This record gives sequence, C-alpha cells and structure tokens, in this order.
Amino acid sequence: THINPMANDLQTFSNDLFNLRDGKSINQRRYDHNTGKMTKHFKVRSNRFIIASGLHTFSLPLVREACNIRIYLDIDEDLRRFYKIRRDTTIRGHSLEDVISSIESRETDSENFVKPQANYADLIMSLRPMNKDNLNNYNSDENIPTSLFLKIRNSYNELSLQRVLIGILGLNVDLSVSKDGSEISMDIEGDCSADDIHQAALILSPMTLEYLDENPHWESGMLGIMQIVIFSQISQLITKSISE
Repeated sequence: THINPMANDLQTFSNDLFNLRDGKSINQRRYDHNTGKMTKHFKVRSNRFIIASGLHTFSLPLVREACNIRIYLDIDEDLRRFYKIRRDTTIRGHSLEDVISSIESRETDSENFVKPQANYADLIMSLRPMNKDNLNNYNSDENIPTSLFLKIRNSYNELSLQRVLIGILGLNVDLSVSKDGSEISMDIEGDCSADDIHQAALILSPMTLEYLDENPHWESGMLGIMQIVIFSQISQLITKSISE
C-alpha cells in the first residue's frame, strides 16, 4: 500500500529537501487530498523556513536529523476513520464498503511504518473526539467537538504557553511533567475565536511575527490552538538561534 515507504520515492523527497536547505529551487508535485490525485509540477523556491510534510517524513534518519523541530499528528484512530469515510463517500463518491476495505488493507503498514515515527517527534499532537457517539453519522457536515492532547519533548519553558492558553484563550489545560523533566503533557479542552488566537500570538512572541512575509491566517477552535502551540515552539527555536 502507499503507507509502505517502499511505495514512495523517499530519495527524491530527501534530495528536494536538502536542495531547498542549500538555497536551490525544486520542481515538485503534491498529493491533493480533495481530489485524491497528484498535482502538476510546480516550482518551489528556497526559504529560511522550510516545512516538510508527509506520511514518511521521519522514515529516513538523515532527514529527521536535519529537522529543527519534528511534529507528529497522532489523530485518534476512530476520528481519523470518521474523517476519511466522510470525505471519501461524500466528496469523492466512493462506496462505504470500498472505503472501509481500503482502510483495513492499510492497517498493518500503518502500524509498522507510520505510527513508530512518533518516537522521533519533538511535538506530538493528538486530536480526540469529545463524544464518540458523534462519529456515527458520516453524512453530517457538522464539526466534531474535539480536545487536544500534547506531548512536548526536550522543550524550554511551556509555562508561558500554558498561561496564554488559560488566561487569553480561556481553555481548560491540565499539565504534567515526566519524572526526568524531559517530556511535558498537556490536555486541552475548550473553544476560542481566530481573533483570540491572534492576540495569543502577539503575547507569546511578537518578534516571531516579524519574520513572516505576510499576515498569518489564524483559525478558530482546535485548529487555531494547534497553530498557536506550533507557533510557540517555533518562537522558542528562533529565540534560541538568536542567543547562540
């Protein structure tokens, strides 16, 4: 299946990534999740900030060691299954039986090749449904209320993030620290607006916003919370690089 690294051209992916890092432009195609097909080739120019995204980003040791921050999306399996079935049946026109068969055919490769990559992540973000009864209606286009569980490894200071999540965004946040202090866990529940997310970014690190070529598009709800968590991690990396 395409979940297996052998079905993917990871060598070209690696070469493209390092060419971008070295200031060179590349020609790339991208998988379009809306159509289920690959796009035509387009030019990607190098930049100071490079985002590599995909199922096998951490499969190659050389690639994962080159990353300044490694983020793994560990979505709840039932929620992921719901999103895929809803998308493939309502948008792509596949039958429910075909979609379920496709999911089941990939389970073994997912367990063997995708999920173990979480072991290499600095930040693990897990979306979880607040009520799994909401996952029974695939034809509904309503948003599924979710919570966010985080694992942050080898970070600097998450107290400022916690204060912003609670004080500015009004979220419920339970924080715990591992015995050796190397891993912080956060369980986050609640809702917030895009404007609130923008204000949180200004408080966390206004300096980081100055590095952007355009104003960021902040989301509301859990997507916005995920944005601000990642923004916080990047801000800490920038602060560290400046101090060095």
